[in-house]
Amino acid sequence: SDIFASLGAWSPIQTSEEGPWSLSARCSSSKCASDGETGAAEAHKVLFRTVERRDVDLLLGFLLDGLSSQSRELFAPYPYSESRESLKTAVLSAIDDSQSRKSLSFVGIQDLNGKCVVVAHGFLWAAQEEIPELGLAVADRLHGRGLGRTLMAVLLRAACMLGSLALEP
Repeated sequence: SDIFASLGAWSPIQTSEEGPWSLSARCSSSKCASDGETGAAEAHKVLFRTVERRDVDLLLGFLLDGLSSQSRELFAPYPYSESRESLKTAVLSAIDDSQSRKSLSFVGIQDLNGKCVVVAHGFLWAAQEEIPELGLAVADRLHGRGLGRTLMAVLLRAACMLGSLALEP
């Protein structure tokens, strides 16, 4: 099946020479729903968008509480074993790199009972290179529901829009 089929409308990527890139898409697949939670399909829609500085605390919560130690071992761009402040500094640095176009980072945000939470995070490091490095993670509680596949589609679409020849895992 088409990897892009679960994505809703895309905003065009900002291509001006100044400022951060901007791209977003929505996933409203029923596979995004969590096991038996109330809140119906509306609560399980996920907005994938480029990361912003205001996301730092949401992203920290995702990295520390949304990922198991095993998932953190597999998704290793951050210094989890150091202090929370060191982790926050590394997250802010990654956000700044995305804002300055050194990399391109995304968050998947879900509204759970009026509270926004990050449920997925992905990036293209060295986004303007011919072959950027790819990384992605999905909250452990949502594995097997298609979010990783959708985030991969977001990253592939962004890489294509930027003219990447391939991606390095």
